Amino acid sequence: MHSAIQDHPISRISWRAFSIWSAVLLILAAVPAVWLLISGRTIMAAAYCTIPFIVFFISSPRYSFYLFLALNFIYAPYYLTGMAIHPWDLAALLFAAAAFVSWMLKYSSTMDKTSLDYYLLFLILATAFSAFFAYRPALSIVPTVRIILVFVIFRAIYYLSGRMSPSKMIQFFIHAYTLVSLYNCLVFFSHGGGIRIFGFSGIAFETFCMVGVPVSLAYAIWHPRNSGRVFYSFLFLINLIATVATGSRGPLLTIGIAIPVLLLASYIKARKTGCSYARKYVHGFVIILIPVVLALIISSGYFLLVGERFEELGAEQPKGTILLRLSLWKAAIEGFLLDPITGIGIGNFRVIDDLLTHLKFDAVRYYLIGLSFHNVFLQYLAETGIPGALAILLLGWNALKIGRRVFLFNGKTEDLPLAASLFISAFVFFITIFYMRAWTWGQEGYVLALILALLARSYRPTQTAGG
Repeated sequence: MHSAIQDHPISRISWRAFSIWSAVLLILAAVPAVWLLISGRTIMAAAYCTIPFIVFFISSPRYSFYLFLALNFIYAPYYLTGMAIHPWDLAALLFAAAAFVSWMLKYSSTMDKTSLDYYLLFLILATAFSAFFAYRPALSIVPTVRIILVFVIFRAIYYLSGRMSPSKMIQFFIHAYTLVSLYNCLVFFSHGGGIRIFGFSGIAFETFCMVGVPVSLAYAIWHPRNSGRVFYSFLFLINLIATVATGSRGPLLTIGIAIPVLLLASYIKARKTGCSYARKYVHGFVIILIPVVLALIISSGYFLLVGERFEELGAEQPKGTILLRLSLWKAAIEGFLLDPITGIGIGNFRVIDDLLTHLKFDAVRYYLIGLSFHNVFLQYLAETGIPGALAILLLGWNALKIGRRVFLFNGKTEDLPLAASLFISAFVFFITIFYMRAWTWGQEGYVLALILALLARSYRPTQTAGG
């Protein structure tokens, strides 16, 4: 399904020359910057330094990836007319440029195909199709560009994962996410548990939690060394507490589903492969850790707010955010019925009350306008019609199938932490498209690009990571 990529001597020389000249230019570029600082022209020096900054990261795909992934945890939009520019978008473009330059100078012009390309391209085409027939086409421009950018980053991460260890890439995600979780835990406990905390990641922290918590546990179960299992167990606990501190029921529900699935799959895998440490870890987790953590959460006074939010689930009549979610889903279905083939247009939900005028008199209209449908599948059904809904469904299902195969047929001990992480990440992606709000735009879209790219790379046993 792919064409092999061959290194050519000329392209290797070109990349070496490019790297050397980049280093020389960086050294020479520092001289004017120092002179500007000495002269007291701080702003001009800062502006000037962006040039060598860009040159450095374009000549270093690995570091541009780290920069991009680190900035993805920081929500700091700069608003322009009709749109916002985010640091992670700029870093994503820088990383894409670095991957492209590296690919052009190191490889032949052969394009390596992946097992997920066609599903992502189908999603892009369905999105563009809905944008063309949108109620307000101008509102469809940004979402269409975003899904294309997700594909570009998917390809860039896939390329880079052939030059460095995919395990290191997802470990960087876990470690960066845990630092955010630790900060959120400190803020949460300093306020006595009386606030919901998402930290400087914004609402996207929900998605980070849904992926990061089970992935931390996957590494804790399957790490080949005792020290590694202990380390990732601590990371798992920090991330779990940070998830509880959000008070968000969606991520907690997801984790409540994903962890038993991961434990069961890991136990079955450990028995088949004879991996005693993984089997013992699962036993200890179920018998000791789960009861202890639940007892601490229930007995502590820090989590009363979380308990109150979960009480809404048992109410006789829907209320609060439960009523909001039901209203959103009802509006999504009504929007789909307006045009089942093209949908109302990607990004057009914010003006859905112009199409469904009775929503102007709905008691929760204030919450409806400007939000997503809090259900990725229904959002695509309403905004992109049957083609878009089918595309997101096929993408999720095939990602899950690939994740299962990667975990099921991987017999190398050192690869099992990554394989388990990708399997449970794909599982989380698939189930949450039916009740969570975002996966294909913003920060969440880049997390999806990371998961899909590493899945595609791991599903290619003939490809080996290079230095």
